[in-house]
Amino acid sequence: MRRISDPARATNVVYLIGTLGDTIIAIPALRAIREQWPDSSLLLLYNSDEDGRVTARDVLDGTGLVDEFLPYNSKRYLTESFRILRFLRRRKIDEVIYLAPSLRPHRAVLRDLWFFRLSGARRLAGFGPLEKTRRHEGEARLHRLQLSGIPIGEQARAIPLLQPTAQALNTVSTWLGACRAESRRPMIAIGPGSQMASKHWPIERFAELGRRLLANFPVDLVIVGGTAERQAGEVLKSGWGAGLNAAGQFSVPETAALLSQVDLLVTLDTGPMHLAAAVGTPCIALFSGIEVPGKWDPIGSGHIVIRKDVECAGCRLTVCPRADHPCMMLITVDDVWQAIQAKSAEWKGVCTV
Repeated sequence: MRRISDPARATNVVYLIGTLGDTIIAIPALRAIREQWPDSSLLLLYNSDEDGRVTARDVLDGTGLVDEFLPYNSKRYLTESFRILRFLRRRKIDEVIYLAPSLRPHRAVLRDLWFFRLSGARRLAGFGPLEKTRRHEGEARLHRLQLSGIPIGEQARAIPLLQPTAQALNTVSTWLGACRAESRRPMIAIGPGSQMASKHWPIERFAELGRRLLANFPVDLVIVGGTAERQAGEVLKSGWGAGLNAAGQFSVPETAALLSQVDLLVTLDTGPMHLAAAVGTPCIALFSGIEVPGKWDPIGSGHIVIRKDVECAGCRLTVCPRADHPCMMLITVDDVWQAIQAKSAEWKGVCTV
């Protein structure tokens, strides 16, 4: 439940940028902040550009990690900056905690620093150094908090990072009950989509994986993703002659509940991958070479990451300019199938024919 702001309580601002995956990898840092200031009102300043993407509020509302939400539209930078600055100065902010990505440009970090100084905040935390290293992005943010004197307790990294709500679990249970003929079968989720073309893997290869799974194990296949993956899900279902299409079907809390019920997620490097990891579901994740290896791997243990070494690694491009798209095309169906077989010992024992 959202807490009501109390004027007598000190207000701290947490600044967070990004969508689904960015928010989830920041949860350990948010836990540390909540533990450091249990009696303060934590106000989350986050981007919400009205483009249909998942926002931090979609993920965090109701978790108790923050008390208030203050969205801004980055496409209206000047007008939004003045609006937010006036709001923060009226609130008399005690501290600003900076959870921006490590790869944020230095010029933007300096601009943010001066902005929050103008807000009247008495102290600033988490501003540096923003490391361009192989450190996992979640760990990089925890490290910056430590450098600012904020301790990191044992529970900060504890899995699950998110607990599905009873309401979301009930919604998903009702849907599954109506769609599944055999509720005792293990469920394998397939995440075939990504907003970045440079992370795409051919839909035909996902189709082949599904055929192998259905031929070798008595399992139910569930396609997950947003509305953009809905059509791909229908194509896969039609080709398999089986499966459930949950893409675009559920809210973020309901998708978390669904992913908490599956035995394995086979996915690209996407927000649903981070959501599955957050609820403790193991992932087989197919990674492109656009980022530093390990920077955005799913949080927790029990995951298998498949990534190929290519000469153009680290390009950070959203669209691959090469016709052969080597970092993704070099990942074969056999590579992923071997990973699935390695994980199958964790769920095939409960299969029922």
